[in-house]
Order: sequence, then structure tokens, then C-alpha cells
Amino acid sequence: MTDPRPTLVYFGAPLMWVPRRQMDLEDAVVGALALLAEDATLLLALPVVLSMNEASVKPAKLLREARRLGVQAELGMVLELTAELAGASSLGALASSLHRVAGEPRYLQQRSSPLARQAADERTPPVVARWGFRVNMPESSLRQFFAKHHG
Repeated sequence: MTDPRPTLVYFGAPLMWVPRRQMDLEDAVVGALALLAEDATLLLALPVVLSMNEASVKPAKLLREARRLGVQAELGMVLELTAELAGASSLGALASSLHRVAGEPRYLQQRSSPLARQAADERTPPVVARWGFRVNMPESSLRQFFAKHHG
């Protein structure tokens, strides 16, 4: 699979990659969702990209690609997070069409120690936790990053 990060930078992501459009926006977003466990900066960058490109997002393609890669819950989480940070009601409505993860929480860090998991349990923003995920990143960090890079 092609790395989605250069394409995300092309669409406005504040990442340290050379901008290059190698795929459609929807493919890049979904590809990035599959990389969340190995690159936490994507959780920061995706709301920026989605809010900057909200008018051009193709919802049907986004949902289809998320289903294909099995990242529907991750997509729902990021869409709801973006809606909350940017007031993007169309993205929030799209998120509500997806299902949340049931059962044990899923940690976005692949190899985390018990101490790191405890920190994630304590620091996960409510919108992330509602989707069944845990991340060692407080809501204030998400909000500050978004405010700084949303233009």
C-alpha cells in the first residue's frame, strides 16, 4: 500500500513529509486510519485535513474504503473528533452512521507497557473513548494542535 502521509500533506496535514498527491483524499484518510497504531501524529493531523477539505469529501467513498480496510470505528472516531473540534456537522452526521467498538478498549499504541496503558486510560479524550479506543493524549493536546494548524 502507498504511504498516505505525503497525500495528507498535499491536502493540508501539518506533517513532516513532502507533499505529493498519490491518491484521492478518501483513500489517504482511510490509509492513515490503518496506521494510527504506529503513528500517533495522524490522530492530530486527520481532523485538520478533514475540516479543511470537508466540502470535497466523498462520504460514500470514505465509508466504502473504511469497510474495505476494516477501520470503520477508527473513521467514526476521527469524524466525530473533527466534528467536535471544527463544528463540522456533516462529518458528525457521517460518524453517527458508523458503529462503535464493543468490548475491551483498543489501544492506539501497538506495543505499550501496562504503565502506558494506564496513562492512556486516564488521559484519553471522551470522544476517543466513546468509540472504544484509548490513547495517551489529553484532549487539550488535540484542541491546541487543531487550533494551531487549522488556518
